[in-house]
Formats: sequence, C-alpha cells, structure tokens
Amino acid sequence: MELEQRVKTLEYEMRILKNEIQRTVTEVQEHIVAQYAAQAAAAAAAAAKPAEPTAPALKPASLADIRRVQSDIAADEQHAYNKRLETWAKGSIERVGSGRVGRLVTYFDERGYLLEGDKKLLIELVAKQDDNGPIKAPLTQVLDMVLKLDELIGRTADGEEALQIIEEANLG
Repeated sequence: MELEQRVKTLEYEMRILKNEIQRTVTEVQEHIVAQYAAQAAAAAAAAAKPAEPTAPALKPASLADIRRVQSDIAADEQHAYNKRLETWAKGSIERVGSGRVGRLVTYFDERGYLLEGDKKLLIELVAKQDDNGPIKAPLTQVLDMVLKLDELIGRTADGEEALQIIEEANLG
C-alpha cells in the first residue's frame, strides 16, 4: 500500500515537471510572437508617421535565435536532470553504501537501461566515495533506491521487478 502511494506520488511529481517544461516552452514561444507583434506595430507606426524619426526596430527572431533558445532550454533541462541523478546517488550512498549503488549502476548499465552520460556521471559519483556501506541494509531502503533510479531514468518498474533486480544484483 505504501509503495503504491509512493509510485502515485512520483507519477504526480513527474506530471508537474512535464507541465513546467511545457509552460517554459510556451513562454518562449509567446516571447517570440511578442517580438514579431512589436516589430509589426513599429512598422505600422512608421508608415503612419513617416515625417517623425522612429525608434530602431526590434530585431526579428531568426531560426538560429529560436534554435539557440531551444538549445538553452534543453541544456537547462539536462542540468536539472543531472542534478537529480547526483542527489539520488549521494542520498543512496549515504543510506546503503557506495558498493550497493555501484552494483546497481553496473546492473542497469549491463541491461542497457542507462544512457552513456548517465552511466559516467553515476560511476564518477560512486568512485568518489570510500564507504562501502553497512553490511546489511534495510530492504525498504534498497527497494526505494531501485525504484527511484527507475523513475529518474524514465523506466516503469513495479515492486516485483525491483525485488528481482535486488536479488540479481546482490543488493540485499
């Protein structure tokens, strides 16, 4: 019951993040449309009053400008994602030790669940830790660690699969 509630909470948080990203993209699009509208208004004002000096027109947004803004947004999203991975790794290492986190990262990598960049980041974080963790870690903490990593990388896994991963990766 608690696990189901946790999964529902995580799904809700994921929806919130998606909405925030969509809102940001919409704001960028509205900004670009506003630039074009301002340029059109300036052109109409200049046509109506040709005798008066006009303020310099706004530079129209080019395709390169739009791509640069999109690239900046993607970079910000990637940075936020890497920060969430780092927070997960540090918290997991504190609770169950770097040895278990390292085995989980290796397990996920061997099965192709991790992107190359994610794998490198997680391996670096694990390698920085000297602590192998407690000899015996509570199953609930190990299970939580597996489910959170699944969520972070966009995999949907249930409790049964997570328990199987714990057994196969020797995380218990």
